[in-house]
Parts: sequence; structure tokens; C-alpha cells
Amino acid sequence: MMVADYGDRNRLPALLTGALLLLSVGACGPTVEVDGDEDGFNLSDGDCNDSDPATYPGAAEFCDGEDRNCDGAANCYLTTVSAGADHSCGLTAAGDLVCWGGNEEGQSEPPTGIFTQVSAGDRYNLGLDTDGLVVEWGFHNSGHTAAPEIPYLQVSAGVENGCGIDLNNVVHCWGDNGEGQSDPPAGTFNQVSTGWFHTCSTNTDGQAVCWGYDTDGQSNAPDGTFLEVSAGRYHSCGIESSGALLCWGRNGAGESSPPPGSFTQLSTGLDHSCAITVSGEVLCWGRDDTGQSSPPGGSFVQVSAGEAHSCGLRDTGQVACWGRNSAGQATPPE
Repeated sequence: MMVADYGDRNRLPALLTGALLLLSVGACGPTVEVDGDEDGFNLSDGDCNDSDPATYPGAAEFCDGEDRNCDGAANCYLTTVSAGADHSCGLTAAGDLVCWGGNEEGQSEPPTGIFTQVSAGDRYNLGLDTDGLVVEWGFHNSGHTAAPEIPYLQVSAGVENGCGIDLNNVVHCWGDNGEGQSDPPAGTFNQVSTGWFHTCSTNTDGQAVCWGYDTDGQSNAPDGTFLEVSAGRYHSCGIESSGALLCWGRNGAGESSPPPGSFTQLSTGLDHSCAITVSGEVLCWGRDDTGQSSPPGGSFVQVSAGEAHSCGLRDTGQVACWGRNSAGQATPPE
């Protein structure tokens, strides 16, 4: 084996000392942290789970019980919420579907993918994907899940029928038609709402038009100009161009006696309704035997009335639900 010739062997201790010094300086130099999951954040940046690329400061919450944005809490932020019969659904900012409550027909097991809208019905749901096509899951009956395969701007899930507005503002309905609820009139429309056995819509002139079951006048829409209409079981409500509420149909539980004021959005349920005032307060009226018409305080941007529960979207993006909770439909994910 060749041995290096260091010449004067008295220099050897000095050489060894220099090498040790270099090693020492290298060991004490700046440490480069590794981004284990390659999400652009390491532990010193506040990444609370550097093995999961979906978890980092500022990440979107998945509503899966995990703290995704590393703020110390597993928050669930949604952009819309829809209350059905015994379940509820919503959309995250990323377009993921989230459902909770009754699941006997798979209505609370949404498909994966990116969606732009969701509507909860009676043990089933309708959603719009990024192509505008209807995607359904849950109970299959009366053909209410057999939507025509065309793009839609908006969709609404009723009890046994569904309706949607296509790209030309024409209403299409499918499913049970025993009361004519799936026979929309001709014309162009801005918005549609399916109820239990009737459907209501606002046409492009702002007039309210309803069709289907009309035992209590729920399909006999009044004259006037409306910003939005919503169909319940035996009653319907709308927001007039002035912002005032107007309801028609059965009023056995006060469901057709709305409060005064100016409102921005409304939703009708089985025998109750809820709406948001211009100041962001939720007001509900009608049946309240399970607390479905007793909303919490706070500022809201959207509300949805279901069969016997209601859900609202706070201005923070968090969901609050109230009313019947027999299947967990009023317990949104956190």
C-alpha cells in the first residue's frame, strides 16, 4: 500500500488539526432543512405534517377532521350548503363534495371529482361537474336521477324529480311526473327550484312560474317581478324585486307568512322557510317543532331549508345547522 510522503513528519499534527478544524466548521455551518413532502414548506416554515403534501400553512381544508392549513384546528370551510330530507351536502373551495347525515341509500357518500354545484333531495343528490353535466348519487327511484346528458347552469333536486337550466336558459325536468311537476313550460329561465310535488322558476323577465301539484295554491304564483323563488311541500316563496318576501300556498304552520324586511336569498323546506336579510341575519318562519325555524345568531351568506332541519353558511365559510338531528343531518363536519 502506498503511503503519502508528508516530508517533515513534524508537520503531521498540524495537518490533522487543520482537517479537524475544517470538519468542525462544516458541522457548525448553516443547516438546510429538507421539505419531506415537497409541498414548498418545511417544519421551520410551519408545516405541521411534512410527510403529507396536502398539509401546509394556507392549505385548503378537506373537511376530513385533519388540520390541513396548520392553524391548530381541523376546520371545515364550504362555499355552499344544501339541506335535504335526512342529510346535508356542501362544496369546499376546491370543488370537493362533502355530505353528512343519513346514509341508508348512500346519499352521504358523494363521488370524487371537482364540482360547481350540489343540491340535496330526498335520500339522493344532484351535482354539477366542471363540464356542467349532472352527477347523481343515493336513492334511485322514479327516474329522478336520469337527467338528460347536456350541460346545465343550475340544477335542483326535489323529492321524486329533478330539474335544471341548460346553457340556453331552457328548463329540463326528469323523474316522477304524476302531478305534472316534470312538465316545465316553454320559455327561458334564470333559476329553478323543485319541491315535493311541484316546481317553481323565475323566467328571464323576472316573473314567477310554477307547475305541478296545486292543492293549496302552491303552483299559483302571484304577479310581480321576482329575484328568486323556492318550492316547498305545499307552499312556495319568492323574493320580490324590492327585496321583500312573498309566499303562497298552504299556511297551516305559518310557512306562508314571512317576516317583513329586505332579503337577499331564501329557501323553503317541508313546512318552514328561511331567508337571509340584507344585514346577513337568518330569519326562519313556519313549523318549528324540531327547532328548524330557530336559527343561531351571526352573519350568514347562504341558507338552505330541508325537511325538518336547516343549514346556513356563515361569512367565515363555516356551516351551522339547526333542527332535527336524528341522523346527524344537523351536525356538519368540523
